[in-house]
Amino acid sequence: MILYLFKLILILVFNIGINTYYINSECKCCCCESKQTDTGSGGGKSNSIVIEVVNNNSINIDSKNLELSSENKPGDIVHASFTGRTTFCELDEDNYNLFTTNRKIKFKNKTAENTFILFAVKTTSEKYYLGYCDDGNSTVSNCGLFYKIVTNVEIKILCNGGGLNNIGSMFYENINLENIVFTNCFNTSNVKSMHFMFFDCSKLANLDLSNFNTNNVKNMYGMFSGCSSLTELNLSNFNTNNVTTMSGMFSRCSSLKELNIPNFNTNNVTTMSSMFYRCSSLTELNLSKFKTNKVTNMHNMFAGCSSLTNLKISNFDTKNVTDMSGMFYGCSSLNELDLSNFNTNNVTNMSCMFNGCSSLKNLNLSNFNTSKVTNMTFIFLNCTALKAENLIGDKKIKDAFKASVKL
Repeated sequence: MILYLFKLILILVFNIGINTYYINSECKCCCCESKQTDTGSGGGKSNSIVIEVVNNNSINIDSKNLELSSENKPGDIVHASFTGRTTFCELDEDNYNLFTTNRKIKFKNKTAENTFILFAVKTTSEKYYLGYCDDGNSTVSNCGLFYKIVTNVEIKILCNGGGLNNIGSMFYENINLENIVFTNCFNTSNVKSMHFMFFDCSKLANLDLSNFNTNNVKNMYGMFSGCSSLTELNLSNFNTNNVTTMSGMFSRCSSLKELNIPNFNTNNVTTMSSMFYRCSSLTELNLSKFKTNKVTNMHNMFAGCSSLTNLKISNFDTKNVTDMSGMFYGCSSLNELDLSNFNTNNVTNMSCMFNGCSSLKNLNLSNFNTSKVTNMTFIFLNCTALKAENLIGDKKIKDAFKASVKL
């Protein structure tokens, strides 16, 4: 009886429907009503909606006051501020398609920008949802918004507030996710971290990030790690001037055949460990514009790039690198490698550095300074095409090669 009266009050006071839908119990969702949108009249304002906050935790979709225009200016996005959790509304297919058109959404109650995300979701059970998330710190700012929600097939990010600063782990382990669409209204201008953003989205075959503004991003750790269905990735628009970590950024992108990163500015990057780890379909990689003077860690950087035949890294400045262990581990198709500019004065670990480079026939390491190296274990193991007379290096290198041959 008490529950019935409570629902009745909500209906009368806040105009909230009785039917509620929960897609993730961990979200502690408060759900809202989905109303049909009038697409036939309204002074040219068809296919339009207004999102109105009804109370502290719910959103009402009101078709009577249509304000959504065809413009696409992120700066024009305003929203109704409230302290709430993730809110979902179940939609039918027509309304889902309506909400996912690339248009500006203006909220009825205008307040200053802060953190929020408005999105639409299609699930494996062919259900459709409109979601609004505004949690200030955990759900949005530190994101993980779709963390391990494995029922998602398609997600469209409609818009967000300019206060959004951390979208790390946003789609973490969405293993059934096939498509993500970011409209022009998705604003990343203040985002500082995109770590693990698409981690293990293993069915994601295409990804258009042409609208991303990465001017303030510092952390791209593992951003695309495990996106094993991606065959190409164009990041030519990425501004990486402020990025300090790219460790594991493309690791385990095993289907990636084309990687467009010509404008990457790596001046401030300090770690590139496992950056291209197990990118086993890449055949060439041109990193001639990379600035690596601040990098200290290149552990496993190209490990497992078994199809790589052309690698341009002759410009690398490695004077501050201390760890090169496993750097070319398993690069079994590389038949030449120009390391003439490598400065190894501070390197302490070279274990497994060339392990598995079975196509290398010549290797000139005459410029290598191994005075600080304490670990050369398995450095030349399985370099089956490399002969002692075709390896140039100091005594320490020669001895390490002999030790590897014996194994």
